[in-house]
Amino acid sequence: MRPLISLVGLALAAALSAAPRAALAGDVRALSHDAALQLAAERNLALLVSGLERARLDAVAASARRPYLPELSLETAGRNVAGAKQGAVDATARLSYASPYGQSLSATATTTAGVAGNPESQSTLQIELSQALLRNGYQPGGAADLRQADLDAKIAREQFRAQLNGLLSAVDRAYWSLAFARADVEVKRRSLDRARAQFDETRENIKRGLLAPGEIYVVEENVVNFDDAVSRAEENLALAQSALRRLLALPLDTTLEASSSIDASAAPEPTEADSIAVAQARSP
Repeated sequence: MRPLISLVGLALAAALSAAPRAALAGDVRALSHDAALQLAAERNLALLVSGLERARLDAVAASARRPYLPELSLETAGRNVAGAKQGAVDATARLSYASPYGQSLSATATTTAGVAGNPESQSTLQIELSQALLRNGYQPGGAADLRQADLDAKIAREQFRAQLNGLLSAVDRAYWSLAFARADVEVKRRSLDRARAQFDETRENIKRGLLAPGEIYVVEENVVNFDDAVSRAEENLALAQSALRRLLALPLDTTLEASSSIDASAAPEPTEADSIAVAQARSP
């Protein structure tokens, strides 16, 4: 039984030694405000799908114009004159164009040149122009398919902008919530340290007879209150990290740190008129 016991002991020791390493395996990432916004835009799947949909509709709008591109064709043929060594070469060039407003233009040029002494020579030019009066005409259906494709592409672009703005706004709030939650934890921990130091000092003064025994309850209550405040602040910090981690699509064991300063005194503040102008110009 000793070999079995030794194997179990080794396995248990390996598991216990691996536990701290697993706890430290989580990635700690310190992100600036701009880096967090960029990472969110790069990793958000819904935004990536919206961007692909925008690109697809742009391609559809480009394809809708394909039937209205000019088309040029060139044909050549050689033939022999029956019963003679003479021959001829026929060449035909054709240019056609259809506009989205119902116009149709076709130009055909044909030339024939004799060879081996054949005097045959002929050139013709034929031009046809037509205008649709009802179907695909000026009113009301002219270029309706192009306008529809352009509107679909524009709607997709504005939806993408709206989704991107919403994501960046959510990341901005989550980032600064994390920064303030971290600062709040540090403040609460310093307050708890001071309360504990005051508790130890008061207990020592009571032992020396400098203070009444009842004074210990006041400072002890302060320690309890600040300890509870630290617990709530750490919980808020964990929730803020979870919210930002979810927006950045990072693994659950990733610990996030906000490296940008929360001091906004140096940040320039735009005027109300400038803010309204930018909102009207850029809001989807």
